[in-house]
Amino acid sequence: MKARSLLLLLVLAASPLRAQTRGVTLGRAPFGGLKARVTAIRFFESGGELPDRRRRVVTTSFDALTTRYINLELELEYAPASRRTEFRVECRFDGPDATPRTPVIQAVVEKGWAGSFHTAGWGARQSGAWPAGTYHVACTEEGQNVAATSFEVVKRPPAIPSLGAAVTHVKFFESVAERLPVESRLYGARFDARGARWIKTEFGLVYPAAPSATTFSVECVYLFPDGSAHPVRLERRVRPGWTVSVHSAALGWDDPGHWPAGSYKVSCWHNDNQIAAAGFEVVAAPAPVNPSGSRLRFSSAKSGDAGRSAPAQAFETGGFDTLFAEATVPLKAAGDSTDFACVVTDPAGSTASFPIRGEPREKERVLAGAGPVSLRDGVPMRGAYRVECRVGAKGFVADRFEVTGRAELPELDAGVLGAAVFEGDDQPPDDEAAPGASFRAGEVRSLWVEALLDHPTGKTPGALAYSCRLTGARNTLLLDTGARKLPVAPGDRAIVLRQRLSLPPKKKWPPGRYALSCVSGGVSFIRATIDLTR
Repeated sequence: MKARSLLLLLVLAASPLRAQTRGVTLGRAPFGGLKARVTAIRFFESGGELPDRRRRVVTTSFDALTTRYINLELELEYAPASRRTEFRVECRFDGPDATPRTPVIQAVVEKGWAGSFHTAGWGARQSGAWPAGTYHVACTEEGQNVAATSFEVVKRPPAIPSLGAAVTHVKFFESVAERLPVESRLYGARFDARGARWIKTEFGLVYPAAPSATTFSVECVYLFPDGSAHPVRLERRVRPGWTVSVHSAALGWDDPGHWPAGSYKVSCWHNDNQIAAAGFEVVAAPAPVNPSGSRLRFSSAKSGDAGRSAPAQAFETGGFDTLFAEATVPLKAAGDSTDFACVVTDPAGSTASFPIRGEPREKERVLAGAGPVSLRDGVPMRGAYRVECRVGAKGFVADRFEVTGRAELPELDAGVLGAAVFEGDDQPPDDEAAPGASFRAGEVRSLWVEALLDHPTGKTPGALAYSCRLTGARNTLLLDTGARKLPVAPGDRAIVLRQRLSLPPKKKWPPGRYALSCVSGGVSFIRATIDLTR
């Protein structure tokens, strides 16, 4: 993709955060009549969208293989603005090649502001557009130099030498099972010991197009709060032509209650070289009572509707696209902080993080803000959700809401959240398996159907009785699993169904279009069309 300017703007009337930089020249200029002074210049990498300020990694050294946009932030200081003011700052990134890179800041300052941050960037949505070398930066406003400095793009040793790969990210997410490719991933770094089962480490790789299939190994070591180390070894395979891939290491148990509260560190290694490291926290203490003046309310929105719904505690599946949380705490409890760090725990006990940007309401003496709650893509899990939001040292608020809806399998009070078909052998698909609806008949060893079902009441008759069939043209039967039973333990809030579809030995899969149907109690709860091509 051709490199282009990323025009982004962030203006905050707040106390500036000081940054120590070397080799930087900062100056003054009219800035539309503000007579402002540049107090800091910062750089950070991003994709096509500007990340929240607390998620930026400020640096002057970037990786040539992974860098997409390099963003420049100018911090200005000036007397309180007497009027709304607009101005333009032109910058140049002069690098080792002859490519022009000219990010431009189109800035707006509102009346009364006494300081602000302004940002612009240059790059491409795909990595690899930045040659290694030193880039000299110069910014001017109305012909006057306001900032000059430099940054470096370096070609670091690859994390996986056989691929020439670099690590793009490290994230954590929870799962109800070790191998579960049908669930959506909700990322976070704070998990609830009351419901945590499998806590998985995801890392991404970027590399030149692989000329042939390449296998590599990685070992991710979980360091527990007591100092004990728990290694997880991965063997992964990259297919020809791939340039990016995402991999995960899973550690945990099928039932909750095994994760001690405390701080955890995870480091991933390849050939005795550390390629990635990050940490997460497991919290066991129950939520305290909301302090006086704190409140958490929930509302919903659906495409085509005007605005959000009235506050409620229960929402029906199909009746919303997005749920919102509105948090309110007293200003004295929030201190100088304005961002709420929130977590939502779903009915299965899995936790995900989401932020809320707060705004002070001086008349009410509260900090308040609203933002979307992190829920699974597709059909949300029915049952009770717990949301906790923290801001500052003392600000805290917590409450619950419920997602309701019809059960597809009434006898078990279960509903399908997701289902997919995978090709494989005698092992069930793992986190990195790719589902499909079309497979080459001559390459199919067996097919796996996998489904994730919710079970909000936790009550169970003891098992999910089902059977699956593959039928072709004119209802010709290709395969019938016969009656099967899947045990469901008391208290399970989620059910994972995995069923292998295999033919007798020496029998080949015939090409054609087939209908898959899995039935329980006379209800077809999984349906799919599968094409087997020549």
